[in-house]
Amino acid sequence: MAARLLAAAGVAMLACATVAVIGLVLAEPATAARERRAPKPAAAEPSGAEPQPGRPSAPAPAAPGPTAPGPAAPAGEQPPGAQSPAGPTTQPPGPAAAPTNAPANAPANAPANAPAAQPAAVKAKPAEPQRESLEADVSTRSVAVTSAFRGSEVVVFGTVLNTQQESAESGLYDVVLVVEGSPSPAVVRRKSNVGGIWLNTRSLKFDRVPSYHAIVATRPLDDIADEKTLAQHLVGFRHIRFEGALGASAGLTPAEREDFRTAIVRLKSKDRLYFTEDYGVTFIGKALFRSTVTLPAAVKVGPVAVHVLLFRDGELLSRMTSRVVLSRQGIEHYIYSAAFSHPLLYGLAAVAIAVSVGLAASLLVRRLG
Repeated sequence: MAARLLAAAGVAMLACATVAVIGLVLAEPATAARERRAPKPAAAEPSGAEPQPGRPSAPAPAAPGPTAPGPAAPAGEQPPGAQSPAGPTTQPPGPAAAPTNAPANAPANAPANAPAAQPAAVKAKPAEPQRESLEADVSTRSVAVTSAFRGSEVVVFGTVLNTQQESAESGLYDVVLVVEGSPSPAVVRRKSNVGGIWLNTRSLKFDRVPSYHAIVATRPLDDIADEKTLAQHLVGFRHIRFEGALGASAGLTPAEREDFRTAIVRLKSKDRLYFTEDYGVTFIGKALFRSTVTLPAAVKVGPVAVHVLLFRDGELLSRMTSRVVLSRQGIEHYIYSAAFSHPLLYGLAAVAIAVSVGLAASLLVRRLG
């Protein structure tokens, strides 16, 4: 029995020894692999210092040459086990690649072949606002003048391009309409009291006088611009261009000529052919405006010019001109054309018609009587 126990104990000890040896054999490669993967800290030594006995020296840098392919290390990191040599090292010639994680401010002693910093983006200047301009038109281009003509109304409308005002009530802009009819000759006479009788003593003939002149504005002209600006652009009754006949004003002083001009304006204004309408132009938006101009029945047939002027702070910004044509139509047109085209035939026909109507009336009275 004791022999059997000793034999079993021996077998058990042999089995334990075998297991221990196998464990040591398997653990040795794993320990070696862990030691190879773990980086060994290297002590920094001054440049040119000799290795001290008993201390391992830093590994020498590998000579340039082909290396075995392997996985590339990420930017900014070193592969495991790689160590930086102490002291200054010599780099091979060639442009050095800039690291991706380089700081924004490069050091003062950066190498000469380092890439230049990108210049800062130039800030663009804000675009200057464009100058305001004007677009305008009339509601009709032609007005028919017939025997039933009692005058007409023309609507003038337009818009301010590149407007700067925020609403119609801002009052930033002023619009002036100058409506001129066809010019015609005119003679102005002065009457004087001679021996208790009023006689025509002086006269002045003008070759071209506007038959119709209307001024319609957003407010009074004196509030829109100064007298010099109005005179420069012929705005106002004082600045209407009257062309006198050649030699008609000889012997007249400037004051007398001005009196004759004033007389024309006064007589035309009495017949409502010359007039001014303040606040006759209204803005119905920050850019859109409109106005209504009345053409009286006594206006001369022919083209009517509509001048539209845009002012801001007393300065003219833009202007444009539209035209309305007054033309005779119907039987009046044919009679007028015949009178001027064939005056002799027109006179004979008028006399014949008058004689015929007189004889017919006389025969009718005799029969009734």
